[in-house]
Amino acid sequence: MKNGIKGENFVCETSLINPVYSENKQNYRLHFNYKISERFLLRNRITMSRYSQNDLDERGWMVFQDLRYSVKNSPLKFDFRYAVFNTDSYKTRIYAYEYDLLYAFSIPAYYSKGFRTYLTAHYNRKKFDIWFKISRFLFADKEKIGSGTQKIDGNQKTDVKLQLMFKW
Repeated sequence: MKNGIKGENFVCETSLINPVYSENKQNYRLHFNYKISERFLLRNRITMSRYSQNDLDERGWMVFQDLRYSVKNSPLKFDFRYAVFNTDSYKTRIYAYEYDLLYAFSIPAYYSKGFRTYLTAHYNRKKFDIWFKISRFLFADKEKIGSGTQKIDGNQKTDVKLQLMFKW
């Protein structure tokens, strides 16, 4: 459980002094790891969030299933995630770390209603390494994602990454 209380400025047009209201954000997490064999690892997580400020009370949740698979007698490894989330607003967003390319990290914000999947592959040899990642958000309640130059017409966002490393 994580709990945080902090002040937030409230803009009041009728007053010279803007009041400060306290906001409370709580997160609850339940996480399980299960090693099926030397090649298979399962990770399950349930996360819930709650945001309250004065009369506002918002909630959210996220559930994901991770699968890590190492190919037998091969330098190839895969990570796969399937996540389902439902939050009342961006204030109840939930963050979850993802495996990514070498020297990169990914901690996306899960908010609104939808699904997220990703697949990473890592191939490791003595002279070179290859990393690949494809990830997708699918929002069930949106027709447009983002704003400004990052605006996407549609309810899906897909990222594809590839990294090669040669060793001398």
